[in-house]
Amino acid sequence: CFRYIYTGLQESLDNPRHLAFHNFHLVLGYGTGAALTSVAGSPEDFSGLNGAGEFDTGDPVTGLLRLNGTSLGIFCKSSIQILNGTDNTNFSMSVFNPYEGAIEYTVVDCGKPIWASYKGISTLDQSAAYGNFLGSRLSANITPWLLPRLTSTNVYTPGGPTESSYISSVPSRYPLFAIPVRNKNQY
Repeated sequence: CFRYIYTGLQESLDNPRHLAFHNFHLVLGYGTGAALTSVAGSPEDFSGLNGAGEFDTGDPVTGLLRLNGTSLGIFCKSSIQILNGTDNTNFSMSVFNPYEGAIEYTVVDCGKPIWASYKGISTLDQSAAYGNFLGSRLSANITPWLLPRLTSTNVYTPGGPTESSYISSVPSRYPLFAIPVRNKNQY
């Protein structure tokens, strides 16, 4: 069954790029940097009068991923932020890594969060290690091949060309999505 969800935003702005289920809330992530949370237990209700919430990251959202406990990772273009809490009454935002973000649609759960940034393929372990200076990225062995493909400027930006024209114009060597292959230990 397919249903439209209306958040109350102006129709031209109501284009979420990412979604996640977090503690009985539907969370929508937008290219403008907004993260909207529905009323608990009611994924179609985004009315602030009923208890829905909105959080601003100040950075375009490129992925959402549930983390341990009551945390939701909000991966942005230039930072990683975390929504902590169990309900809109006690949700709070914190910045996990202000120096590295994720390329859109590359955030996946491989038993632990993995994403592609413009520095390589990373994990939260890397981000927590002294501001990304300790250790090496998962992609260290293929860095000469991978980095030119990740540092392309052909990245879709909200408000730019339509997504369909973007996808048709992007050569196949640029990342469009990521999938985990757990039985092969591959990303």
